[in-house]
Order: sequence, then structure tokens, then C-alpha cells
Amino acid sequence: MTHAKRTGYFLSGLAFTFLNFVSYAMVQPPQTCVPPPSSMVSWWPGDGDANDITGGNHGTLQNGATFAAGVVGQSFSFVGSDDIVRVPHSFNLNVGTGDVTIDAWMQFSDPRFTNDRVIMMKFSTNPSDAPFPGYTVRWLGDKLQFIIDSELGGVGPSVQDKKVEATITRDINWHHVAAVRRGLTMELYYDGVLVASATHSTLEDADNTADVGIGNNVGEADNGFPSLIDELEFLNRALIAGEIAAIYNAGSAGKCKDADSDGVPDNQDNCPNSIVNPTVVIGGCDSKVLNAVSPNGCTLSDRIQQCVATAQNHGQFLSCVAHLTNELKRDGVITGQQEGTIQSCAAQANIP
Repeated sequence: MTHAKRTGYFLSGLAFTFLNFVSYAMVQPPQTCVPPPSSMVSWWPGDGDANDITGGNHGTLQNGATFAAGVVGQSFSFVGSDDIVRVPHSFNLNVGTGDVTIDAWMQFSDPRFTNDRVIMMKFSTNPSDAPFPGYTVRWLGDKLQFIIDSELGGVGPSVQDKKVEATITRDINWHHVAAVRRGLTMELYYDGVLVASATHSTLEDADNTADVGIGNNVGEADNGFPSLIDELEFLNRALIAGEIAAIYNAGSAGKCKDADSDGVPDNQDNCPNSIVNPTVVIGGCDSKVLNAVSPNGCTLSDRIQQCVATAQNHGQFLSCVAHLTNELKRDGVITGQQEGTIQSCAAQANIP
């Protein structure tokens, strides 16, 4: 083979490889986080704690529940049969007769079980709640189930169950599940796709005063989920199919988090732990100037704090604040009067 021919084959191979790369890049767009859906009541990411980062329904890890690598950051890890994340009762975690969505990522360590394994359950055995209402998203062997029932029969086999279920081949990979009640219709989604629906003639009211169990039923010792649950959320509306698919397609990017609640997602936030006081306060002096958030996620107070961090003496601090406020006035963020107020507070402060 001539050098020219070998070179031609080499260049042709490079071209083929390049085209394959371009083709792969075109069909595999980079994953980006999706905005959290509206009407979210609670969101438990499982990122090193059991906190609800939306609604304040914080849980506690009990009986050996811990954390492991998840789809998005960390996840809840359940090994023992009685492991559980327990969330105290709150009426906003009841489903009533309204629409609801519960969704999460999950992974089995061993999918060969035959009895029930709970993803999320709020089910009462308290006599004051008779006839023992509750709801659950769970696996019963190879059946993924969503049950909302006003009586005890709803957890065991019963012709009175208001439920939807789908038979699914289980494995040890990560999967996204979503359970929805939309009016009289109950739906199950698996990896972003509708896999089962059931329409009932009446609605069941499953309100109760029980705590919520994540990964197990409160008080049970044998319903523990055999591995990992990540990004569990509870919403008081029915997500549409496109919203559920978007969460699944976001993959490891997940739903956009906003740790400091400044309106800028963490992945776009240059100051993810912003000072979010309503007004700019310097050393106890309240300037009454709105502590505005810039598009990059930094508040006015954050930028003044940067002056505090870099100044070696009071004079340098005042110079930094003067430069900053002059820039803010030039850009129309504050007025000349507000500039003077902020500089006056800075002058009074014992900083640094």
C-alpha cells in the first residue's frame, strides 16, 4: 500500500470518527437541570440530611438509614428491614380528595423480593383515624403500586382499593417513578413513560394524622426498601406527562436547586449562599436600601461583604464601598441618595 493510500485511509478514518463524534454529540445533548415544578409541597433530595428544602417537613434517619451516591448528589440508603426516614405528620402531606404527584429516583440492591417494599407511605393505625386511611407508593413483588384508600383494606389485598399498578421487570439500575392522581384517574410513570392508569368511580379521602415513612412504613419492621431513594418530592397537583419526562430526562442534573432562595438556581449562582436580608445592613446600620439580587445571584449585601473580606483597614473598606456604589448608581441599580445612605452606614461601621 502506498504512503498516499495509507494516508487516505487514515484521513478517512479520522473523518469517520469525527462524524461519529458529531453525531453522538447531536443526539446526546448535555443534561441541564429543570426548574422545580410548581405546587411542590415537599422535596427531600437526600443530600447528606433528611431536610425538606421546599416545605420544611424535615425528616430524621432511623434504625440505620444513611446516605450513598445517588442520581443527583447523594441519596437515602436503606439496608436493614426496619431502616426508615421518618417525617412528622403535617396536614399538607395528606392527599384529601385532590390531585397529587409523588415521584423519586430509586435503585434496588437486590430485586428478588416477593413482599412489599415502600417508597413513601402515610398510613394510620391510630384509633382516632378509624377506618384507618392512608396512601402508599410501593413495590409488591414485581408490581409497582400507588394506593389511596380510606380504610385499612387499602394496604392489604382488597376489592375496595383505589389503586393503580404495573408489572415491571426489576433490575439493579436507577429508575425514575412517578405516581399521580388526576381527578378520578390514577397513573404510574416509569422512566418518564406512562405504564399504567386506572379510572375509578369515586375518590377516596385518605387524610390521617400519621407520620410519613420514606423507605418504610412507620412502625413496620419488614417493609424496608432494599437500597436507594433519591430526589423524593410530593406535590399537591397532578404533573402532566411532559413535566415528568423532563425530570427523568434531566438525569443527574436534576431539578434546579436554589439553596439561598434568591431566585437564581445554584448552577447559575455566583453567590450560592447569599446574604438575603430585605435591605442593605452594614455593621448594624440599616440603609433602608433594597438588597437587590443581580442576575448572577449576588445581592448588594454580598458585594459589600466582598469589600469587608478584601479590605485591610477601614479606609480601604470605605474606598471599596464608594467604588461599588458609584458603579451601582451608574448602572441605575440605586439612586444618588441611596448611594449616600450606603456610604454613610459604611463610614459608621467598625469595619474591618
